[in-house]
Amino acid sequence: MPPRLERLVQRGQHTGDFDPSLPAAWLAAAVLGLPHTAAAEVATGRFTTHEAEALCLHSTLRLCGGDARR
Repeated sequence: MPPRLERLVQRGQHTGDFDPSLPAAWLAAAVLGLPHTAAAEVATGRFTTHEAEALCLHSTLRLCGGDARR
C-alpha cells in the first residue's frame, strides 16, 4: 500500500473531510482498485474514458465519505 495515499486518507479523516469509521489502509486499498475497474469497463466498451474518470472521482469521494459535490 502506498504510504502517501494512506496518509492522505488519514489527514482527510482527521480534518473531518473523510469518514473516520473505516481504516485508512482499507480505504486507500479500495481507492487503488477503482482505476483498475475503470480500465476494465472502458476496455469492454461499457464506459468511455471520460465517463470512467468521472466515476472514479465520484466513487473515491463516496467511498471515503467525502462530499462529491465540492
